[in-house]
Amino acid sequence: MWILLFLVTCWSIIAFNTNHQRQSLLIIIFLATGGFQLLPIHWFWSPFLLVKPYDYAYVATGAIFVLRVGELARLIAKERPAALATVYLGFLLLTLVVSVVFFSYSPVKSVQAARVFFWPIFLLLFLLANRSVLERVVNTLYPIVVILSLLYLIQPITGTTIINPSGEYFNPYIGATDVKRYLSTPDFLIFFLLLAYYKLCTYKGKSLGVRLGQALAFVLFTAVQAVSFTRSAIIGTGVAVLYLSKRLVNPVLLVLFLATVSVGFAVAYSTSSLIESRVNDSMKDIASTLRGDYDDFRAGKDGNLSFRIAHISERLTYVTHSVKHWPMGIGFIHEDSAVAQNLGFKIGLKNFLTGRAVQVDTGDNAWSVVIIKTGLIGLGLLLVFLIYSFVAVGGGRDKYAVVYRGGVVYFLVTSFFSSNFVSPSYMVPLMLFLAIALRTQVDLAAGKAAQKGKWQT
Repeated sequence: MWILLFLVTCWSIIAFNTNHQRQSLLIIIFLATGGFQLLPIHWFWSPFLLVKPYDYAYVATGAIFVLRVGELARLIAKERPAALATVYLGFLLLTLVVSVVFFSYSPVKSVQAARVFFWPIFLLLFLLANRSVLERVVNTLYPIVVILSLLYLIQPITGTTIINPSGEYFNPYIGATDVKRYLSTPDFLIFFLLLAYYKLCTYKGKSLGVRLGQALAFVLFTAVQAVSFTRSAIIGTGVAVLYLSKRLVNPVLLVLFLATVSVGFAVAYSTSSLIESRVNDSMKDIASTLRGDYDDFRAGKDGNLSFRIAHISERLTYVTHSVKHWPMGIGFIHEDSAVAQNLGFKIGLKNFLTGRAVQVDTGDNAWSVVIIKTGLIGLGLLLVFLIYSFVAVGGGRDKYAVVYRGGVVYFLVTSFFSSNFVSPSYMVPLMLFLAIALRTQVDLAAGKAAQKGKWQT
């Protein structure tokens, strides 16, 4: 199977350089997301270093950069977000070299540990295409995400894992109930949820049928988040929608919407023992955190928020305790290495093989991984890149800028409960919408300059 995937990768490189950029980008996205999360992970294994879906996407992107090196250089010199992404990528490469040369980690293991951080490379790739190509990519992805969402909602009915069929993200049960949870929602879900909401709020001149379709799409995407029973995803979605609402919706309608949601939530809480249990657990979790119990080893049992704060606190304390760890943490260390097993971290999900807490390759939250592997400089560069990009797309009502900003808000909320900032499949859509938003800003600025020149003449 890997041979076929490698041939597809080669075709994406050829397609990008033969005026088939939309096709090329769709293939690269297909590879980066594991066949839109429909292919088993083991299908991507090869005898070489290509063992993860995004490895193939990295290879295609790197080859395109080699063939477009002049254009890439001009892009980095002209676009500030691209320059910041390049600085961050350069720091990651330096950390990789330090990990091998000075920390004496295995080169192969270090590359495997480092690759999840290199997702800003996709921003540079998308910026090599013009806005019309990127918009066509989004238009093609829209029905795909609709289909993936429908497949996701079929899973609880059939009891079969369809999205990410390898079952890596299949959570067994909620408490003592027999309700199965499917945590792996479509990677592009939040962006198309926000896009559907944007269209629902702004397409006032469209026909009733079009507006009804947008409403159904929004309900479908929201249903996927709700059915996942993932509290951080639900809260993050709510915060992101509120962010959009502040810019798109009449305040009176917003109050009515919030009131309706509150009533619906109250009814669900009073009629569903499952929802009641999840809400009560969340309240205990928050109370535990406010009491400071996250500093106690019991944080592993007391709830999600306290557990994650304890997790970050333990890793941050380790890095700041020694000056030599401040810049790059402990580098790109692999979970399976002997060095990692001697770190002695107590907070973390248990490794079912060793019975000890997972030390570095954790899915508990993104910030622990960023801090321990890239140190304070890596953390700072990542935050600078995200904050500057958030500002660079503009604060107006442009569709892609608003959706990108909403996506960043969502990922910041959920980053404390997942490893999305060290998951290329999650970050590919973020970089796609950032690229479109930046391209839109450039085109708008060029249009204004042309209009100004026309009036002056």
